[in-house]
Amino acid sequence: MGGTPILTYALLAATVLISQRGFKDQAMQWRFMFNAHQVKEDKEYYRLLSHGFIHSGWPHLIMNMIGVYFFGRILEMALIQSKGFALGGSLYLLLYFGAMVVGSLPALYKHHDNPGYNALGASGAVYGVVMAFVMLFPVEKIYLYAVIGMPAYAMGALFFVVENYSAKKNNTNIGHDAHITGALFGVLFIILIYPGSVQNFFTQIMNNPWPD
Repeated sequence: MGGTPILTYALLAATVLISQRGFKDQAMQWRFMFNAHQVKEDKEYYRLLSHGFIHSGWPHLIMNMIGVYFFGRILEMALIQSKGFALGGSLYLLLYFGAMVVGSLPALYKHHDNPGYNALGASGAVYGVVMAFVMLFPVEKIYLYAVIGMPAYAMGALFFVVENYSAKKNNTNIGHDAHITGALFGVLFIILIYPGSVQNFFTQIMNNPWPD
């Protein structure tokens, strides 16, 4: 797809710059962090978005930004190509930030009375973008860890199995609920703006179930 995905590049630049500053400024990192208790008691609703611009360290940041870079660019241009720049770009940003906010809702519900609970990172938004990509391009070849090749729909199915299992075990400090909820938002978002996307999803898979 032609064109420059300027919104994706802007999100990448803003997230990297703010996260980098947060690595050095703990007070700023705390102000941006998602703290369910602060959201509920002090009405600091901005934290539902600001936490997506800070990360726990370079590995965390790099992994999330890789997802935005590889999937976000294609998704942004697909939306702009079909809806025009103004509407397509707005929908792309609504998807990104909507998944970020919705991904935080399970933690807000579970931990609103726990002042010690904190979360950070753009994972909810990233998984929303990834699963929106899967809905539009289900047979696109994806390489996990740059080695294991599989169609996007298989990767999406594997994601939900692994994340659901991990969420039930609940023995890590990773926000699996945010991953799942953000991903589901991405799926539903595409179904809403492209009513024929479900039929197209299965048609593509039936025509080419396992691309070379």
